[in-house]
Amino acid sequence: MLYLPFILHPVLQRLEINNFAIIQSLSVEFGPGLSVITGETGAGKSILLEGLSLALGKRADLSVLKDSSQKAVIEALFYLPDMPFEAFFSQNDLDQEPELRLRRELTPSGKSRAFINDTPVTLDVLSALGGQLIDVHAQHQTLQLFDQKNQLSILDGVADVSALLVEYQSQYQEYEALRKRLAELQKSRDEAIAQQDYLAFLAQELSGVDLKEGVYEELEAQEQELANASEIADQLGQVDLIWHQEQLGVLEGLKQLKSIYAKLAVIGPFYADLAQRVDAAFIELSDVAQESQRKAEGVESDPNQLAWVQDQLAQLDRLMQKHQVASVIDLANKKDQINQSLGLIEDQQYLSKELQSALDTVQDKLTSLSDQLTNARKKAIPVLENELTKLLAPLGMPKARFNVVLREEKQFKLHGRDQIEFLFSANSGSPFGPLSKVASGGELSRIMLSVKSILVRYTPWPTIIFDEIDSGVSGEVSNKMGEIMAQMAQRLQVFSITHLPQVAARGVQHYKVFKQDDGLSTQTHMLLIDQEQRVLEIAEMLGGRPVAESAVAHAKQLLLR
Repeated sequence: MLYLPFILHPVLQRLEINNFAIIQSLSVEFGPGLSVITGETGAGKSILLEGLSLALGKRADLSVLKDSSQKAVIEALFYLPDMPFEAFFSQNDLDQEPELRLRRELTPSGKSRAFINDTPVTLDVLSALGGQLIDVHAQHQTLQLFDQKNQLSILDGVADVSALLVEYQSQYQEYEALRKRLAELQKSRDEAIAQQDYLAFLAQELSGVDLKEGVYEELEAQEQELANASEIADQLGQVDLIWHQEQLGVLEGLKQLKSIYAKLAVIGPFYADLAQRVDAAFIELSDVAQESQRKAEGVESDPNQLAWVQDQLAQLDRLMQKHQVASVIDLANKKDQINQSLGLIEDQQYLSKELQSALDTVQDKLTSLSDQLTNARKKAIPVLENELTKLLAPLGMPKARFNVVLREEKQFKLHGRDQIEFLFSANSGSPFGPLSKVASGGELSRIMLSVKSILVRYTPWPTIIFDEIDSGVSGEVSNKMGEIMAQMAQRLQVFSITHLPQVAARGVQHYKVFKQDDGLSTQTHMLLIDQEQRVLEIAEMLGGRPVAESAVAHAKQLLLR
């Protein structure tokens, strides 16, 4: 397993804070390597860290304004030597340059504005980028060692599976999407299948009646004809007599009128017009008489046909009531809907088979990728265990042992199928136990420092800020912690906020945080101190005030390491 070569990581170059908490105005420049920050308790080191966190996208409130009538402005300037965030900048329509400015403004009215390279962005976008630029490790964050996701991430860093994990997670997202679609489809199909027999019955029932447009009106007309056949025949018989009686029939009378008006028509136009009208009436009434006669010849009582017509009407009425529609056209539309539902069941069955086939294919790929992840992790376990054991020995835990337990499960998850647990034993003869139960706070801090010092050798890492990670240790252990941070700083920018002179002496740059009270207000300042000032600062950290000559000599000795 190869270590990563030295990589030019993002570097925090400058931090400017204005009108924030007890900081009126502050501008500090930083360089690569290990920067140490010292100062008395309450001097404002945590306020500086809080201000930087705001520039990185942390949420804030109005109580942080020093002057409530002015806005607070915090700006962090980074140098990006290898342009590592092209995809992020492209996705968020931002221009990437070697110099990157993150700015946060908090107004007295309560508004918060965020900027990347002077372009307004949402706080979520600023936070997403800020989290990739700086890793802030506060004392409470050692609890992250208890989280299984973080434990797996640590092992993955040593296993160097980032590319494999990206490929796996891409397949996993597709797998989850297919699984969700298939589950929804199967639920819908199960509901449809439960109604399939009933839908088929409804479709068959509707197929047994004629649903063409106007059929109901036609049946109603037939019913009236058949139900009144005898009366119609009698009435049409009387009509026929009236039309055709030789002496009193209407047609015979019209013939006589027609003959008379024909004679008068030659006399003048008035009579000619009357003659034409009588001719027209004769033609029309003759046609009526003929149709009545033909109808009379065809009218007959048919009880069976009447019963059939009435049955058809009754069926249509019952079906319209059953399906809660008002017309046969609506009933025909209902029939189409039912047939579509039946067809959809068949389509769902086909689609379900296709989705299942696609899911099986992705599952096979996931199985292969998860197996590769598991194998790579298993190979990395002894490397992580051995390196942690070696690092912890000079940190005051010579008998400490680490045991990484990896269990492969059947269910796919976002990071594979592995469950992980870090087990720890601080003393020889002591049984292994979960970190959360057997490791003290001081031990956890040293374990976290060791873990990060290992990870920076295997994976790209942002600037790291250790906020009093060395709390609770002293002597040679503190010297070793400083040595580890200095080694890490050969690969990336590291900040250490510390109260330990042994750690402070390891810094390439040394910054002092202090408060000044001018009688009107108290302000926090931060200065890069020179070698002579460092000697006095470290001597004071060693022996307090007044500074003794022996402390000065000891400080000089520490700075020579």
